[in-house]
Order: sequence, then C-alpha cells, then structure tokens
Amino acid sequence: AGWGNGYIDVYISSIGSTHLRLESRWFSSCTSDWTTSVSRRRRRHRVSSGEGASRCRMRKMDRVSSESFQSEYVSDALAAMLDKERSTQYLRIMPRLDSEYACDRRRVIDWCYSLIERRRCKPSIGTVESAILNADRYMANFSRQTYVAAHYQLIVVTCLFIALKADSPKSAPSSQDMSDICLGEYSAEEISSEELCIIQTLSWYIFPVTGSHVAQHVLALVDCVDTVSEDYMAFLEGLHSQIECSIRDVGLTTSRRPSSIALA
Repeated sequence: AGWGNGYIDVYISSIGSTHLRLESRWFSSCTSDWTTSVSRRRRRHRVSSGEGASRCRMRKMDRVSSESFQSEYVSDALAAMLDKERSTQYLRIMPRLDSEYACDRRRVIDWCYSLIERRRCKPSIGTVESAILNADRYMANFSRQTYVAAHYQLIVVTCLFIALKADSPKSAPSSQDMSDICLGEYSAEEISSEELCIIQTLSWYIFPVTGSHVAQHVLALVDCVDTVSEDYMAFLEGLHSQIECSIRDVGLTTSRRPSSIALA
C-alpha cells in the first residue's frame, strides 16, 4: 500500500515487455513483428504517462500526509505542555517579596541574556526562561531564610548551567567554563555542588514549560504564513521581546502560566 500505483505499473510493464519480446521471437512474420513493435510502444507510452501521474499523486499525498503528521505532532506536544504546566511538580510559587531580591533578579536575568548573546553557538529559545523558572522554584524553599545576594547569584548561574546542558549537552560549557565566565567569583566545585542541590531539591523536574516554547508551537499550527518575510520576523522579535520583559517581573512569572503569557 505504501509503494503506490506507479511502481506497480512499472513492474507490470517489465513483465509485459518480456512477454512481447518472446512473442516477437516466436512469430517470424513481418506483420507480427510490426504489430508487436507498435504494441510495445503504446504500452511504454501508457506506462510512462501513468507512472508520471502516479508519481505526482504520490508526491502530493506525501506532502499532505507530512503536513498532517507535523500538525498532529505539534498539537500533541502543545497538549502535553499544557498538562505539564498544570502539574504540581512545576507549581509556580512566589519565592520572596523583598525589594532587594526583585532588583537582583532583574539584574541577573539581564546578565543571562547578555551572556547568551555573546555565545557563538546560540542555544534554543527558552533557555534563560527555563533557568529563571527553576531558580524561582528553588528559591521558594528559602523564603523564610535571610536573603543572601551572593548565594542567589550562584543559584542563577547554576540554573543557567543546567539549562544549557539540557538544551545541548555536547556544546554546553563545563563547570570550570562557568567559573571562568564569572571571573572566578564561584569555583567549579561550588557550581557542581549547587547543581546537585538544585537537582535533588527539584526532584529532577528541571524542564519547565516556557512561554517561548508555547508560542513556537502555536505558531507552527498556523498555515499560509511566509516565515521568511520581514513582517513575520518583526513579529517574532516583538513576541520574544515581550516574553523577555515578562520573565523579569517575578509577580507575573509566578502568578501566570507560561501559556497565558505566550498567548497574551
């Protein structure tokens, strides 16, 4: 069923041609040879035209089935994201309410985005968002303790390290690289130790749904869009700029789902 009629026609034509050649050898009369030759040319013409039509139909069916499969895959992935962001494992909790934390949070987010912009191998969208969401969930465990800015910076650096490794393990920096990026403020051992604490505290639920991921899948369901046009690229730039602004607001990030932010 997957091969299509075109290949069946070619297979039948090869049998028919052999049969015609055997007949031409058996009959010695010129009339029979001429009749066989004409019949062979007619059959070849029918087969070639039928094969071309079949190939066109196959290409069209392949294109339609590919688009249908892609749309179905994106829909399933989007549904899984919506279920994931509603799960208790990725529950959004307001970490702290003091002004110092909110100010430091905006600063380290700016630092994370500037670091990503300087990298030669750009990670996928949502990497910084994933790091900050994990840092917020981890910081919720210290809401009753005294806030220490240096420790919070180490947490964000480590969460970004985790997000980069989750995005592309082969090209992700090492703990020593992250220490060098921080100009030795935190050692590789401190980053590795904090990484283990974060992963254990979050019970390995370190792949949160981000607004950028939701927006990317929603746009993939839209048909008849010129994805290389200047208008579309400007729209994407504005979209991701709005999402970056929203992640800087701790109240908005913890009170709204990423899907709500993406659709807004």
